[in-house]
Amino acid sequence: IPAGGSQVITVEADVSMATPEAWAFGEVLLTPGDSAVPAAHLPVAAFASTSTSPRVIEKSADIDLIELGGTIGYTVRLTHKSMEQKSYQIVDPIPANATYVGGSATGGLTYNPGTDTLSWSGTMPAGEFTISEDERTLFISMGELGIPPASLPDDKDEDCIGLTGMNFMYYGQSFDMATVSINGTFQAGIPYYPIFLICSPGTNETMPSGEQPNDLMAPFWADLDFTSGGDWYFVSTTWNGAVHTVISWENVPIKGTSDTASFQVWIEDGTDNIWFSYPPGGLPASPTATIGAENSNGSEGAQYYFNGSGTIPDGTADLVIGPEEVVNEFTFQVTADGFPSVVNELEVTEGGVTDSAFAFTRVCQSNTWLGDSSDWGSPGNWSQGSVPGINSSVVIPSSPSGGIMPLLSSDVELCNLELQAEASIDFAGHKASVEHDAEVNGKLIQTIENVPSGRTTAFLSLTNASGAQEKTYGVEITPASGNMDSTTVMITANTECTVGGDPSDTVNRCFDISPTTAQTADIRFYYRASELDGQDPDDIQVWRWSGGSWVAAGTVTGRGQNPAGYHWVEVGGVSSYSPFTLSDEVGGPTVVTLNRLVTRSTPGVVGGLILLGALVLTGGLLLITRRRAI
Repeated sequence: IPAGGSQVITVEADVSMATPEAWAFGEVLLTPGDSAVPAAHLPVAAFASTSTSPRVIEKSADIDLIELGGTIGYTVRLTHKSMEQKSYQIVDPIPANATYVGGSATGGLTYNPGTDTLSWSGTMPAGEFTISEDERTLFISMGELGIPPASLPDDKDEDCIGLTGMNFMYYGQSFDMATVSINGTFQAGIPYYPIFLICSPGTNETMPSGEQPNDLMAPFWADLDFTSGGDWYFVSTTWNGAVHTVISWENVPIKGTSDTASFQVWIEDGTDNIWFSYPPGGLPASPTATIGAENSNGSEGAQYYFNGSGTIPDGTADLVIGPEEVVNEFTFQVTADGFPSVVNELEVTEGGVTDSAFAFTRVCQSNTWLGDSSDWGSPGNWSQGSVPGINSSVVIPSSPSGGIMPLLSSDVELCNLELQAEASIDFAGHKASVEHDAEVNGKLIQTIENVPSGRTTAFLSLTNASGAQEKTYGVEITPASGNMDSTTVMITANTECTVGGDPSDTVNRCFDISPTTAQTADIRFYYRASELDGQDPDDIQVWRWSGGSWVAAGTVTGRGQNPAGYHWVEVGGVSSYSPFTLSDEVGGPTVVTLNRLVTRSTPGVVGGLILLGALVLTGGLLLITRRRAI
């Protein structure tokens, strides 16, 4: 770029594999050829929207991850919200890597095998005018934002003002002007502009009513009086990607009472999307007031509240004003027959305006470990004859045909991971990421070459490729007195520790920590709720096998549960390392041994010994585990 010059950089982001309806962040790094000039970082954010107009068209898949050959079900929702009937056309090509399931289309969709496309066209009727609750709550105090209030008219008790330059629809008609009254009403248009205005009086009426003014919306029609306080605001703002006009009455005294009222009208420009919005706590109880709306002559409309009859808004939901939604729903199915994904996009057209919506499903293929050697990177060790990657659902079985468990030779990215009971994976200093589900019921092993003092090092915490989503949790070690150097952690899931006998009353997860250089450290141990086995997570302690018994390991400094549902217990001052287990028993887990067994002969029993349950004698020693009474 020459001195004083400029350059336009266009960034296109493919968000088809991003989390729907969420922001994805990145950056563009500009590195100058001259090392004396610092690099420039250009932040980039992309919103992965699944529809260009969610109020008109939505599309969803019944599954976001599927095995090759599986069936994906789609639902298309077409919404018509207008006081007029309108005609729509839908065109939905069957996407790449998918095949239409014959006869699966519903709702009037027709399939054309020549173009491999589904289509529909039809007319949707006008909706009935209603006032209903909306899940959104948009009230924002303009005064608290520091926005200057609008000037009030001379008569601060009964006057009104006209607004021009607007752009909205109401009752099927377009308006570019409106009348706003001191007494809490909003009228579409200015009927006698520019000669005079018709203001809503302080005495509220039922709605609809033939009395003027008409084309009236009343978020809170009451005898309001600005002479002793309150503010008025007229603001243009953007919400959810669309420009809105907001008319706000804030802290306005209600004449003859000690109460005040705050409320707003939100109007999405260019549409008939209109809301009444109220602050937390809503409006005063049982006021003399009207909440409603009516058409141009008062012959039609809707009333939500009038002088004690109906419901006073409490601020937990906005009220949406306008025609009732008319919805057509369509469904169909496809078979996933290719990688890496199925992205289904449709278009809907009305009045020359086209919107689109899409649904995304990742396609994964099962790949099972055979175990002829320990090399994860050997294609011959896998059922598909190829090393698994981001589109692989990996299964490590309890007994692979070759009998050898895998050892990672590099970092890996997987779609799914299933580690069956008694199976194991040795990470050998590498990382594995899992995009979707990780079901771990066997043994995980990881060695990290440097565990530095004063920093927390996480072991066996699997995440997705971006690191934004944790899939499994292991242990976190924070040395306090020096570096621990190379450290190996082994976690056996869904299994009690078996070292030194079978300890009773423990969490079904065993931890083995082996540092090259033992140092005093704080350690956080994670476990799943399904592994509690009757233990109380609020009383869990950490116990270490000393070679002859289970002893307390460090001092418990905290317990909790993370957003992923894993419980944890943290201990400080751990300085000795060997197998660890978790138990809520005050004295720790106990191994009871019986050195001599004396039996009494029972008639009809050979040898005089009755075995109850699974009783195993090994080398003349009987191990009995103590269990909690249930």
